[in-house]
Amino acid sequence: MMGETRKKDFVEEKWPDLRVLRLIERMGAQAHPKQKRVLCMNKVDLIEKKKDLLKVAKEFKDLPGYERYFMISGLKGSGVKDLTQYLMEQLKDLGMKIQSL
Repeated sequence: MMGETRKKDFVEEKWPDLRVLRLIERMGAQAHPKQKRVLCMNKVDLIEKKKDLLKVAKEFKDLPGYERYFMISGLKGSGVKDLTQYLMEQLKDLGMKIQSL
């Protein structure tokens, strides 16, 4: 679980709401060993400074229970291709056939 100092830093620096952080932590901690979980951070285009985005990503990447994390912007499309490719690979690994629309 994130230390109290780190949680305090998130609040002071206007990072995600503590309720969101707790939910993400709880969901990761409750992950079934055979269940893959992915954390998607959307709206990254709203972060003005890239170093701030990397700081948030660093905090989330070590959370237990998540296989991967993705930073995406639906508006600009950044990161969406990587997420889609990852999901397609997971479906392929399960033996499902993907039909193009």
